[in-house]
Amino acid sequence: MAWSISKSADLVLRHLEMQGIDVDDYYKEVFKKTGFIDIEGYTCRVVNVTSETNMRVRVNKDWFSDDDNMDKPFIEKPGMTISFELNLIPTENKLYFLHFKDLRNCALQLEYDRDIWFKEAIWGIEIDIKNNCFRWKHNNKCFPLQEFSVNKVKKLPDYNKYAWPKDVGEIDSRKYVKTTRLVRDTSISKEVKEIYNYACQICGETIMLDEDNYYAEAHHLKPLGSPHYGPDKVQNVICVCPNHHAMLDYGALYLDKSRLYIHKNHDLKKEFLDYHNKIISYS
Repeated sequence: MAWSISKSADLVLRHLEMQGIDVDDYYKEVFKKTGFIDIEGYTCRVVNVTSETNMRVRVNKDWFSDDDNMDKPFIEKPGMTISFELNLIPTENKLYFLHFKDLRNCALQLEYDRDIWFKEAIWGIEIDIKNNCFRWKHNNKCFPLQEFSVNKVKKLPDYNKYAWPKDVGEIDSRKYVKTTRLVRDTSISKEVKEIYNYACQICGETIMLDEDNYYAEAHHLKPLGSPHYGPDKVQNVICVCPNHHAMLDYGALYLDKSRLYIHKNHDLKKEFLDYHNKIISYS
């Protein structure tokens, strides 16, 4: 019988604590409810654990119909799509991690029943703890796994960690970015960013581009456009880093007002926080 998300997340948290990694109680609860956690700027998801050495991982089926496709695996919830970069694979004595691009390379080397497997979004794997590797269920070839450490995550190849806006084209006075995010560079967004000196209201991170320029993103709590039709107003906008912007877009973060820095000059409305937490965020 598959473990619950909460049980799997608890095992991951135990491993993190053993490595001296302190996770805030709020983010522990988010992780146990959603299966998602941010580590070093990467959106991570704990795999589905079915037994000590058997897991189920999510792939992106588009990898197999397009040789150039490098899209992240994702989970669909009503009204939203949640994508992620790192798989966290917990066993009783070891915690492994696997970047989705490494997972993709392993999937493309599948030996048997490719026509059947390539139609599925969730694949079974068997962990060989002694040799730190895994096999696709009912297949023979082994693929290496890395034991988790923050230093190893920091040393991952540059997989375009942040989804910086690019290849932008004008559509009805808005900008459509290939990450599927609808963005407006309005005076409203700029005003909110300047209130916070381009620091994320969730984690406090500021990204310096050069001596005179900083980078942050504006997130609409009640999203613009269909089906939400939120307003482009200061009261509906918060200043966040790219990583937390992505997590908010995908509904992977519940916003606790007591933990959100709100400047006295920012007239943020409770109705929009409530909309995000009740309609966008899933728990």
